[in-house]
Amino acid sequence: MCLHLSDVIERSLQLHEHSLRTNHITVDFVSRPDLPTVLGDTSQLTQVFLNLITNAEQAIREVREHGTLRIRLGMLGDRVIATFHDDGVGIRRDILPRIFDPFFTTKRPGRGTGLGLSICLAILREHNGQIEGQPNADGGSVFTVSLPIARGTETFLVEPVASESVPPPPDRLLESSVLVVDDEESIRELVRDGLTARRIRVDVAASGAETMRLLEQNQYDAVLCDLNLQSTGSDVISGRDVYMRVVKGLNGDPDRRPPFFLFMTGELVEGHANDEMNGMKVPMLQKPFRISELVALLSEGLSRRAHAAGSVEKHT
Repeated sequence: MCLHLSDVIERSLQLHEHSLRTNHITVDFVSRPDLPTVLGDTSQLTQVFLNLITNAEQAIREVREHGTLRIRLGMLGDRVIATFHDDGVGIRRDILPRIFDPFFTTKRPGRGTGLGLSICLAILREHNGQIEGQPNADGGSVFTVSLPIARGTETFLVEPVASESVPPPPDRLLESSVLVVDDEESIRELVRDGLTARRIRVDVAASGAETMRLLEQNQYDAVLCDLNLQSTGSDVISGRDVYMRVVKGLNGDPDRRPPFFLFMTGELVEGHANDEMNGMKVPMLQKPFRISELVALLSEGLSRRAHAAGSVEKHT
């Protein structure tokens, strides 16, 4: 669809507003609704900008207790350009060739998986776009995103992202409850925003220990969990550990109905692949993904879950 990058970036900043404010990050963003529209998927481009905002925040926190993220929009030829300039720790020139490699990270353990920038690159390539990262001469880093304008729409204004209509989910998902588990804040926020807009109740967790606490306190229809969940400190519960504890029952309570379980992974998978766990096939969703893909898998999984529960009741 045709969209304005100003609207997508503004929405991304709203999603990350609390964290930026808590960490004393000042955002200097100049909106440019006058620029031409681009063709793109709102959810995926939001994921790109959330990753860049999160990276900037973490880079600043590495070296100071407060800082500034400056975001500017402009035109270069037939492309719309967005630059994200932070005053954080900066990028060493010797690692520049590797910053977009999957699983490459300079962050401390537990601060990231090294997938954020590789996901940004993959999404932008799908949109015929580009991304570059450079250290800034005055300190910090600058990331530049460019996307081709939507031909014939140079003066066409679309409604802001916040007012876009969201298709209703299948009936079985209305008011269902989902627990989203991922150590990347940008992914948690993106999924939560996409599902709650479809009237699905969502809780989020950043670690295995937090996940287990929520599972003990609440009953969920589905759990969406990062396959390679990072452990920090004494928290050594991985994504696979979460699954094994769920299928075995929490606190030994056989009456608690297990939720539908779905893994997310940044690893390359073919189609709707499955991970073999304890003799059971657990579906996997490859990052980056569209929220519509996730909704379709949740609908299918909850339908099977309801059918299985009905079959058990008939035989009891």
